[in-house]
Amino acid sequence: MATMPSASRRSSQGRDAYWMPVTSKIEAPSEVASQVLFYSNYKANHTIKFLVSISPSGFISYISDAYGGRTTDAQITTESGILHFLESGDEVMCDKGFPSIESDLLDLNTFLVMPPFSEEQCSSSVTKKTKWVTKLPQFVFHVERAIARMKQFEILKFLERSLLDYIDQILVCIAFIVNHFSATN
Repeated sequence: MATMPSASRRSSQGRDAYWMPVTSKIEAPSEVASQVLFYSNYKANHTIKFLVSISPSGFISYISDAYGGRTTDAQITTESGILHFLESGDEVMCDKGFPSIESDLLDLNTFLVMPPFSEEQCSSSVTKKTKWVTKLPQFVFHVERAIARMKQFEILKFLERSLLDYIDQILVCIAFIVNHFSATN
């Protein structure tokens, strides 16, 4: 609790994770099947995508394996195994790419908290926690700051195809370094 940003410390009781998908451009794979898997229509480029979970203290608490850019946020969430780490009563904050996981979270007796622009897509009482949603900008700041620290690594700006086999290990190393230097600053 002492390392938590003051905005989180005041109102984070029960706030356990902030999930954000992160993308990174990659060199086009040589195989056609891989080109299709890694091509993101949204980014109009070949990309990898991975899920990052940020704790209320601003530390990276989970990083998924990398997936092809075409993979949806909900697919990464269910396939990555992050749901196994949730406990009854946990709350997860995430954005517009996640409304389809709400039923998975409710089955685990955990809660999905989304910004107001996503309430129409996600209609249960879970999203009606407006007192917390009004604090959203303070929390998003810490999430975006952690992601920005990861993206400072040149390797995530454009990944050569020869490194694709190692990307999962690279992501873990980057998350460790970001957390270590965040703790010492």
